[in-house]
Amino acid sequence: MSLSGAPETDGVKVLTDWLPLTLAAGVTADTHPPRGRVISLGGTTFLQLSGTVKGTFDKDTVFGTLPDALAPSLTTRATVPRNNTAGVCVARVEAGGDRALRLYGGRADNAITWVQLDSFSAVWN
Repeated sequence: MSLSGAPETDGVKVLTDWLPLTLAAGVTADTHPPRGRVISLGGTTFLQLSGTVKGTFDKDTVFGTLPDALAPSLTTRATVPRNNTAGVCVARVEAGGDRALRLYGGRADNAITWVQLDSFSAVWN
């Protein structure tokens, strides 16, 4: 759903409203299902993610897929909160032009069990 005709509010223009993310096998949504949208802020376009996903991420992995309308033209990345294990409380999430959502930082001795996506806001193109 494109809202490019929507008015700008407080300097933010919603270009694509929130759309659900498709999760990979073995990945589940927490109480707030994961979703994404595209906004413009001061003329710069951003991909934003929201929600929380759970799983056992003990290696770098693809945890989901963006809808077609949210495919970035370049790889975007941001750090997001994760379960705090061994003093590590952030992980890196990347969204690629192939629409894959990749999670980096989980290890066999320091598995990620959840990531909270609300802080993901990265330049889209």
